[in-house]
Amino acid sequence: MQVWVGQNRRFSTNISLYRRNGATVCVTAVPPAMQQMTSRAWRRLSTDAFASDLAASELCGDLTALDDRTVDDLVRLYNQVMTVLLDQHCPTMTVRRRANKKTTPWFDADCRAARRRARAAERRFKRTSSDADYRAWSVELSKMKELYEEKNSTFWRSEIAASHGNTQRLWQTLHSVLGEPASDDTCDHTADDFAAFFKDKVDSVRTSI
Repeated sequence: MQVWVGQNRRFSTNISLYRRNGATVCVTAVPPAMQQMTSRAWRRLSTDAFASDLAASELCGDLTALDDRTVDDLVRLYNQVMTVLLDQHCPTMTVRRRANKKTTPWFDADCRAARRRARAAERRFKRTSSDADYRAWSVELSKMKELYEEKNSTFWRSEIAASHGNTQRLWQTLHSVLGEPASDDTCDHTADDFAAFFKDKVDSVRTSI
């Protein structure tokens, strides 16, 4: 996207924006991360056709024939019949979707409203390229940034205060503040393995004395 401008300016938002004399403004957005997912096209499912085939299936037939089945057998039968019907009426498909971003728990209705106002001011400036609309856009962006910082600080301060006396929750909160990924504390060794290890260790020390 290119916009003709007439004054030297530089402003930074979530994307890079440069204004120079007799030049164009190049706005480059970072492409979103995509991921492949397996899903079903549920909107294409014909409920009438699916209900008709389900009524004719073993699940809705002579139920007395299932009296000798165990609970596990019935569950397997249900899963098998439903999978066959879904594959017939609503087959799976691989789609590319935008990867879910890590949510910001402090982002509330006030933040969304501020973002809408900033985007509206940006669109107005891009239509007119006027100095007044640029200043209005800059003001809305500054307000949005200040609001984001205030919401972020207030939220995490309250979370840390609420974690008083709970060390585990406090560390989880600090990890979230620092943006560190959650670590997997699981281990392949059992308690018996650790007990046997230390027992052997103690026995070896006693033998060497």
